[in-house]
Amino acid sequence: MILHELCALSARLGKIEQARAYARQLAAQPNGGWSWLSKDCEIEVSFRSATAAQTHRLLDQVDRNSYFDTSTLAQHYARVGDLNAAMKLFTAAYDKRDVPGLVVVRYDPVTPKQLLQDSRWKALWQRPLLRDWQRYHDRIAADLLRASTSGH
Repeated sequence: MILHELCALSARLGKIEQARAYARQLAAQPNGGWSWLSKDCEIEVSFRSATAAQTHRLLDQVDRNSYFDTSTLAQHYARVGDLNAAMKLFTAAYDKRDVPGLVVVRYDPVTPKQLLQDSRWKALWQRPLLRDWQRYHDRIAADLLRASTSGH
């Protein structure tokens, strides 16, 4: 939902009041299974306006049985420095076959470098689904490079 993206971008840019206004608009929407977007918006605001401990408490309050995206929640834990909780959730995301979510985290600029260097994260990327994705990605990238250098 666009309100969620506007909230997250506003929060990341430090425009906290604007992000909070989007959060209020999100909270006022008929939920229909999308209430996790409102919570995620609240978390994004917290990253810029609260302490890491306060943000961690907010993460701990997320209903894990809701529609909240496991990879996103894991990335949030990594952002507050709790790599143990993050890796448990990333493993759960893999077990749910959420390869796209894991790929997004890998390339998202807000993902902490500490996570990407963690041996558990690297081991996760050696699992079959992610290895297959990486091979496919690399093949497409090579094909695109060949096409761009051959003048076609």
